[in-house]
Amino acid sequence: MKNQNNAITKENLIRIKSEKVLCKLNEVYNKFYKPCNVSKNNFFNTVIKIGIDVLEKQENDNWTLKNEKQTLLDAIHEHTKRMNYFIKFSKPFIKNTYANEEVNQVMLRQMYNFLMFKMEENDKKVFNKYLESYFNKLPKKLVDSKEKMFAYYDYEVDINQKDDKN
Repeated sequence: MKNQNNAITKENLIRIKSEKVLCKLNEVYNKFYKPCNVSKNNFFNTVIKIGIDVLEKQENDNWTLKNEKQTLLDAIHEHTKRMNYFIKFSKPFIKNTYANEEVNQVMLRQMYNFLMFKMEENDKKVFNKYLESYFNKLPKKLVDSKEKMFAYYDYEVDINQKDDKN
């Protein structure tokens, strides 16, 4: 019976003694959860789940917590292994991007040279004038597309990292 008193059960009473923590909880609840009509119980369950995930990640990522007798050299070695894994993981993305960029540059140079070859002298002057002033800025559509690609890359990297951990 004594062990059951110390165990966490489905129903627990939590006292929040820190005024800062209480204010922050109220602020987050009122800002994100109250407008969605989420109960305080669901809110606290979500906060606890996120907290547990953060604690587990922190414990998994902290080398000194795993092995208290670990030296600084061991920690550096462990960190180096992680960096090497990251480089190995990133290499296919970087290679693919580099190859595509090189191909695109060659194609653009060829199209530019072909255009210059076919244009009249007066047209070349006008085109180069507009090329320097008007085409130096990326159109909004391409800027948006570039941002979407960055976001997609981040999403893919995050998904693959989660798969590797499982």
